[in-house]
Amino acid sequence: MLKMAKLHLVAIMKNKFLALLCAAALFAGFSLPVRAQQLYITNMDVQIDHTNPSGYCDDVQGLLNGAIDLGDESTVAFVRSGGNVWQDSGLIEFERPTSKPITGDCNVGPAGANYCYPNSCLGLCASIECVVTSTPTTFGIDDMTFEIFKFGSGTNPLDPSSSPPIKTISLYNIGTCSQNSGTPVPQQIYNNTTGGAWFCAAWDGSYNLNGIFGKTNGQYGFRAKVTTRQTTAQGTSIDIEQTSAYPGQNQIPIQINVTNIHMMRSSPTPVGNLTKVAAQPYNILYRLTKDATVTISVFDTDQSHRSPACPSIMPPVRTIIVSQPRSGEGIPDGVLTNGDFWDGRNNRGSIVPPGSYMARLEASSNDQWGSDLAWPTTIQISLDPLQVTDVAVKPLGVSSTDMANISYMLTESATVFIAVYPPGTTFTTTNVSGAPTASAAPLFTIREQKEGRKTAYSYWDGRDSSGYPVCDGDYVFAIWAELPSAGNFDFTGCAGAHSWANVQTRSVKVGVLPVARGPVLAFMAPSSTIIGSSPSAAGLDPFYFRYTPARDAYIRLNIKGMGGLAGDIVRTVVGSPMAADCSDHLCGEVRFANVVNREMWDGKDNAGNYVSSGTYLAELITVDPFQCSTMKTSTMTALIPLNMFRAVDLRTAPLLSASSATSYIAFQLSQPMYIELKVYPPNTVINPSIWPPTLSTTPVYSVSGMRPGRMTITEPWDGRNSSGIMSDDGRYPFTLVARSSGSHQVMYATDKLYGYVDISRGQIGFTSFDVYPTIPIMYNSSDTINLPPYGIEYSVTRQSSVSVQAVTMDVLPQVFADVVAGQIRDGDTLYKDVWDGRCTDTTACPGYGYVPAGYYNLRVVAQDISSSQLASKATVQQTVEVYPFRIYDLSIMPLTVDNPAVVSYQVSEPMKVVTKIYKPGTNPSGPVDPVNSLIKRIVGIRPARAQISEYWDGTD
Repeated sequence: MLKMAKLHLVAIMKNKFLALLCAAALFAGFSLPVRAQQLYITNMDVQIDHTNPSGYCDDVQGLLNGAIDLGDESTVAFVRSGGNVWQDSGLIEFERPTSKPITGDCNVGPAGANYCYPNSCLGLCASIECVVTSTPTTFGIDDMTFEIFKFGSGTNPLDPSSSPPIKTISLYNIGTCSQNSGTPVPQQIYNNTTGGAWFCAAWDGSYNLNGIFGKTNGQYGFRAKVTTRQTTAQGTSIDIEQTSAYPGQNQIPIQINVTNIHMMRSSPTPVGNLTKVAAQPYNILYRLTKDATVTISVFDTDQSHRSPACPSIMPPVRTIIVSQPRSGEGIPDGVLTNGDFWDGRNNRGSIVPPGSYMARLEASSNDQWGSDLAWPTTIQISLDPLQVTDVAVKPLGVSSTDMANISYMLTESATVFIAVYPPGTTFTTTNVSGAPTASAAPLFTIREQKEGRKTAYSYWDGRDSSGYPVCDGDYVFAIWAELPSAGNFDFTGCAGAHSWANVQTRSVKVGVLPVARGPVLAFMAPSSTIIGSSPSAAGLDPFYFRYTPARDAYIRLNIKGMGGLAGDIVRTVVGSPMAADCSDHLCGEVRFANVVNREMWDGKDNAGNYVSSGTYLAELITVDPFQCSTMKTSTMTALIPLNMFRAVDLRTAPLLSASSATSYIAFQLSQPMYIELKVYPPNTVINPSIWPPTLSTTPVYSVSGMRPGRMTITEPWDGRNSSGIMSDDGRYPFTLVARSSGSHQVMYATDKLYGYVDISRGQIGFTSFDVYPTIPIMYNSSDTINLPPYGIEYSVTRQSSVSVQAVTMDVLPQVFADVVAGQIRDGDTLYKDVWDGRCTDTTACPGYGYVPAGYYNLRVVAQDISSSQLASKATVQQTVEVYPFRIYDLSIMPLTVDNPAVVSYQVSEPMKVVTKIYKPGTNPSGPVDPVNSLIKRIVGIRPARAQISEYWDGTD
């Protein structure tokens, strides 16, 4: 036997053993060499049994010619007899033990089968030896394993990281290493079970593929690892682990070239968006170790389909493919997966009924070694061809056009049945095909043809089979389906095979279908007109009633007294008044859905009269044509406080000192009403508990008449009494009484309006005052002089009696002129009076001539126009200089050869003027001219305030 080209020995000594060796070495002074126990693998091989082989390789017992020659096994690690060692060596050629013509020295196997090499398995073998340090020594072999790996790119047999094991085989009862005497020499360790020098394990090429054992073609090797961890009788610790790999020197890798089916799985087609269910087609996926022809058959395995005559026979249902070529997965690590499917039908094209089925897959191939038939692979398929999933419900809502909606999805196109039952209905069982047995008869049934694999919808309008609306409630529905399909599982030799006339759902889907129309009217919102702000007055007409029906309905609106009885109807706002033969349907008016409807009541009864103040009941009756009879008519009520004759927003403004000032009393009426406003003297007391007031005091001012409603009314008062005389300052009480107009139905405003209006003019005053003289134009002089007439400008704060006088500057002034005497002047108006400087025939200055020259006060006196002794008075004055007769603007031009002398001047009034020319050196200081001094005199009447020139030519 050839030995391996390379042995890998790993000797690992534990700490205790190392310590002992070190101590021994130190003690001996390193004078002797150190020897250790050894355990190693001497050879590795792949073998077959050539004597009566069983076909499963468990008969390879390590009896190959060698130390013990029993001649039962042969090595196939390097077969040269065929001339092609790579084709003939280490070969697993068949999936299952295959009988074939006898070749070489192969004998007939059990039952006359010729399980000759190459066949379906090999024996993996290894031999081991040991060496002891001294005799006698015995230690056991703890562990021996074979790690099988597959060759790939860059595989190193001794490096597990590059050649990870795909299968590990543990060997049991390995044996012991023992030498009792003599010089220690290598000892062969024999198999305790077979007595042979080889330790072998059968392998048919299978290993774990994603959790299920299968085979893949390719080239393989294996590592043998032997381990011992013992303590000798002398106390020596032995820790040895040694690994060797196959193939070694002159050895060919194990070669697998079988037809194997693995990684087979079946997956249904999921149907549904919310709840996915398994449906056909069922995808059958599998891998082949190499190209082969495949047959897939489906059998019925459901116990409920068994015929009593043949209870153990599985009748064939469908042959999906017959000897169809399919591709292998590829070598060494192919991933190509084949796929076929079953559509849930038999060989005649009919959909088969629900049940448990089995798919059987067979594969075979043929090469130079003969035909290789793979072990059949089966997988269970639970088929339920017709199912209902994704059942969802939309309740029937409030809209008149709303529909209850049941959505669902079918796995196949089929006829759908939906039955709607009364609320609280129960079923004997829902696990039934077809219509269930219910505790109540269905109200409505739907039968429709629907497509499969898409969301289908069925609608219900909330009516029973007679067309009448049902009442609100949680109705129970049941849904099932069926499709036409007929067939049987009849086969030769078995009577009473399972047959079917159609395919139905195996269970009924049930649920609750709410009908929730609800009341046609959820609420009614009454409101009244509001006026004013201090206080705000509500309960005024018109009154509004707003509501939004959920569905078109008949409406009747009544206004009732608080008794709420049929005879308490005050007004029928919507609909005709109820008669004995008047039904709700006929007496109401149609109002439309989803629109805010507004009804208006003017506050009057059916006779056209205003109702009295108080609280009333609004009754809104609705008749819903979309409700059942017990819920068809509904009534909604609301309270309406009513107080329609109001007077609000009372405000007053005082009469102040402004020229145009008036006091006013403002208010707002809820209706057009007749009012009486009376203003009383300040000391009058008003008792509001007596209304309308009955005062004996004569009012200072009063006004009455019709006033419009819903707008601010302002009643002015200028502070004068009924005689037109201004009233004194003070607080004047007033009353305001408002009532309906006419005498047919007199209704007083419930508000008591009274209060005070203030007159607070205060002291009369002048807002402006100015006195200015006449200033003449000067031609020859720059002097400024003041001349009559005098302008007097003034304005007063309010209308008053005004006098303008010119008085002296004395302690007790004397009136020289009455410019204005008690004339009426309006307030805030600028007035201008003129005094010409003359007397007005007063006591101090009789006649109408000019006043004596001097200084005077121009005085303006303003007094209220009132009969009261307390009327206010105001005075303003200004001092003026009064010189009525003036000669001014004097200039003299000398006499020259070419021009006469010129004397220029002006006079303040038209006067007779005498111009005297005296001799040089004359001093005319007195009233009489000096003797012989006057040369010439110019005399004449001269106009006022015009430039006057007197010429002298030098003559006397």
